[in-house]
Amino acid sequence: MARALSSASLSAMTLSITNILNHSSTLGFAAHEAQLRQVLTPAVAVIEGDALADPLPGTSHLGGAPDLVPGTPWPQHEGVPMMFVAQLSLADASLCDPSGLLPREGHLCFFRCTQWEFSSDHEGGSEFEVCSVLHVPQGPCERTHPGQVAYEDDFFEGPAPRVFESRAVRFAPTFALPVSLDHFSATQPFQENYESIAEAVNGFVDARVSNAHRLLGYPREADFVGAFEEDDVELLQLASVDAWPMSWGDAGCLHFVIAREDLKASRFTRVKVFQALG
Repeated sequence: MARALSSASLSAMTLSITNILNHSSTLGFAAHEAQLRQVLTPAVAVIEGDALADPLPGTSHLGGAPDLVPGTPWPQHEGVPMMFVAQLSLADASLCDPSGLLPREGHLCFFRCTQWEFSSDHEGGSEFEVCSVLHVPQGPCERTHPGQVAYEDDFFEGPAPRVFESRAVRFAPTFALPVSLDHFSATQPFQENYESIAEAVNGFVDARVSNAHRLLGYPREADFVGAFEEDDVELLQLASVDAWPMSWGDAGCLHFVIAREDLKASRFTRVKVFQALG
């Protein structure tokens, strides 16, 4: 935990709204500072570390197995166990969240269905059934493993759910910009320059902290941006990683999306999942 805090403190010294705006101004975008402030939002970088043979109970890790309250049923979709992708400690992650949107205690466990289905394939409430996010309260929990079943479809054949190698995680503060200005009142000059501004800001941020995996902010892929509604928050973005066999389709990103009011209320029963192509 001490290492994560130390890294977060270092990142905070080198990345702030002020130095992002200063960088934007040096590139000739000073006239758009007020509008840039409106769309630039804090986020939490989820920085992948080394492989872990056995993560400590309740700590953050990608892959492996979750720590659940004893007796918690493993999430399923249409009778097939979901794959577990991440466990993130809120006590650690919330230290890098100045928005206060994240709960402060317990941890979040993220699952997505084994089937090649996403919330964009469903409607009428079933869009929330293809993934699961469990908020595990602070207290006794146990490392939990699913019972595997035989499964086959056009994209996967083998025991389900798939189990990924466990990787360590640390957090750092970062910032995010939306792909589209559809949900913002933007002036014509800002809209005309936004692609260049976003490229400059994202490059500046990415050079200082890894944004491959991230809590909060906006999705950075435009191919499903229409599914991202005005009051939505990107709860978690997970990127494909070449050196680690956690891949989403054609090297794309997996996006867990939640309504802002649900997140404020720590209500994780209505989370949607999307995949952006690489």
